[in-house]
Parts: sequence; structure tokens; C-alpha cells
Amino acid sequence: MSTLARHLQDAMPTVLNRALLPRWQAISDDLTKGIDLETALQSIDSNEELVEQIINVVAKFILEKEREVIERLVQGSLTLPFSDLLKYIVFASGRAEVVTTNYDRLIEFAAELAGYGVDTTFAGTVYW
Repeated sequence: MSTLARHLQDAMPTVLNRALLPRWQAISDDLTKGIDLETALQSIDSNEELVEQIINVVAKFILEKEREVIERLVQGSLTLPFSDLLKYIVFASGRAEVVTTNYDRLIEFAAELAGYGVDTTFAGTVYW
């Protein structure tokens, strides 16, 4: 999360209008003081316009990082340890149920690269 916090500190001032800058600066100051990202963001009311801007910056950042990993996976210059671990988890029943605390598409890629099908039971859309 520290990488994301640093990215937010760099990117947010470039996308915010003047009215939102003081509100963001208070959060950025908390991050500079060493307060973790989740705690620093708890001061924001979910209805604030600032939340939408933070979501947009975070989504773009995560999408770019995910693309970098996927490119490396496809090129063969990176492997995900979970792909190897699945071989040991799945050997008895031919399937595994994986629960993550946060939705994690890299788990899906790791399974696919290990030759296993993935069923997320998620019906929704993908943002590209």
C-alpha cells in the first residue's frame, strides 16, 4: 500500500480542482506522517467528490500495474508462485476453492497459466 500511497500523493494534486486540494492535502499530510493509507482515507465521507477522484487515480494505477504483470507473464519473464502451489492443492480432488480478502485477478491468471480453468462465480463487468 505504500507504493499506492506515494502514487496518490504524486498524482492527486495534478487531477484535483482548487476546491478539493486542501482536503487532499490533509490526507497527504497524514500519509507523510506515516499514517497508513486505509486510516488516512477513513476521514473522507463516501459522498465527497474527492472519493471519485481517488477511485479514478487508483483504478488507473492498478490497471497499469496489472498490465505490466500480465505482459511479463505472457512473455515468460515472470511466473507466479501460486501457479506452482496449485499443483499441490488440486492434486486430490481436481479442484480448489480459493478465497481472497480482496478480489485478485492475478490469482485467476496464475490458475490459468497452471492449466486450470477458473470460475469466479462473479457476474459483472470488466473495466478496461
